[in-house]
Amino acid sequence: LLTDGRAIYGGLPETYTWLGQGRVAGVPVLASDLPEVKRIVLDYGVGRIVQSHNPEAIAAAISEMLASSERETWKVNALKSAEKLCWEREEEVIKRVYSQI
Repeated sequence: LLTDGRAIYGGLPETYTWLGQGRVAGVPVLASDLPEVKRIVLDYGVGRIVQSHNPEAIAAAISEMLASSERETWKVNALKSAEKLCWEREEEVIKRVYSQI
């Protein structure tokens, strides 16, 4: 669960590492409602967003996820998204951007 917006808005290195590790393992994601994290979680269907950071809300969200029929879908989507959102692919994007400068 990410709660520090500063880790999200400034280029995302910590976030991509955290999201990437979970997705590569096929672990569904429960994340804070931060713009880029939310986009990844929802666009790729890898988990849910929690609106509140209080322990009861987080515990309830975890319980709901564990009981959800979507668990297998989240796992499959996490593994698929890990193939798309990886540093090897980002390397090519970065090279293209720099070659245009």
